[in-house]
Amino acid sequence: MSKDELVLLHFSLGKDIRNAFGLNGDNAVLLGKRCADDVSGDIIEALWEKLSN
Repeated sequence: MSKDELVLLHFSLGKDIRNAFGLNGDNAVLLGKRCADDVSGDIIEALWEKLSN
């Protein structure tokens, strides 16, 4: 999967990450001032980077 295709994981893996880490709630430690979608996207991208190397 190319980096540009990671957006396709938003409603599957992204949702699982948001649920597992409580990003849809009040997890201020992980969210800071960012939205849950952005944080889960960053996690997916970091995982992709790790697996690509």
